[in-house]
Amino acid sequence: MTREELQSAIQDFFDEAFHCGKHEISDTSKAIALECMMDAAEHKNLKPLTLEELRRMDGEVVYIPESEEYFSGMGIVSVSQEMVVDVGGMEDGFWPFSDYGENWLAYRSKPKEEQ
Repeated sequence: MTREELQSAIQDFFDEAFHCGKHEISDTSKAIALECMMDAAEHKNLKPLTLEELRRMDGEVVYIPESEEYFSGMGIVSVSQEMVVDVGGMEDGFWPFSDYGENWLAYRSKPKEEQ
């Protein structure tokens, strides 16, 4: 994709969304926008969540890779308990918020290289 194609796609969306343009958004512009959204979603998943993001995910499932201090697994965020609780069936399995960023990190889903 060239810079000009991307700029044209952005302009198409801007014109349509904010100026009630009378032309339809081209299929090329739609394809470029979809590709950009998919890239952005993938990039977002590559970065670990911040503690603030984790605190806004009460009841949601996150992935925690293995660290020196903790095992890896999937867990459910429990803001009231200040932890992520293991969903793999491990008894007493949890990751406390107090250790977040120092001893463990969480992701929205399991990174591709670990799948």
